[in-house]
Amino acid sequence: MAALMKKAVRLPAVLLTLGLVLLLVLAAQVPAFAQTITAISAEEAAARAEAGEILLVDVRTSQEWDQSGSPEMAFQNSMHIEGFFERLDARVKGNKAAPIALICASGNRSGRMSQILAQMGYETILDVSEGMYGSQAGAGWLAKGLPVTP
Repeated sequence: MAALMKKAVRLPAVLLTLGLVLLLVLAAQVPAFAQTITAISAEEAAARAEAGEILLVDVRTSQEWDQSGSPEMAFQNSMHIEGFFERLDARVKGNKAAPIALICASGNRSGRMSQILAQMGYETILDVSEGMYGSQAGAGWLAKGLPVTP
């Protein structure tokens, strides 16, 4: 009976240890993913793109570019047209460490694309989460009078 009790006590301890190890492994993965994506303001994106520090990518549709213009220094690469990832990869010459800032109308699409790029192994993703028109993150590129190309 004593031997059976020892085995009964060991099984929960082993399961607890395995659970803790799994939790630590998963927790170690979360900060790496979370640190890959950083929200930045429209002003910071404009300044850093102008200085050549980042590639600013406008992921909206061509109709949206026609309606509002696009950030002056942005690479227009619509996420709605097949080949988005291939065009982006060509633009950064396969360098997944290149800092990439994404902008859309209000931060929803840029946020989704930021997550996808992080999952694909891109290391430095900046999300202009206030977008062109504004969101809870800020007034937006247009309201701040930042430069656009028609």
